Amino acid sequence: MANLRRALRKTAKERDQYKARVKPNYREAQRLLTRQSYNVIIKALHFDRRKQIDASELAEAERVAIALRPLFDEG
Repeated sequence: MANLRRALRKTAKERDQYKARVKPNYREAQRLLTRQSYNVIIKALHFDRRKQIDASELAEAERVAIALRPLFDEG
């Protein structure tokens, strides 16, 4: 009986994860996982560029990071 409950809990958890992955905002965020968006964020965060970065680069990095948030939200 305990094994059956454990298996059902695991199956329910996998189902919930699948449901989260098929939501439109999650799918849109997955499309943003590109080398270009990675470069935008890294360029804004790199410690050698902190003094030279301008507001538009920071704004673009913030926009990409916020758009990727559904990938990291639980539930």
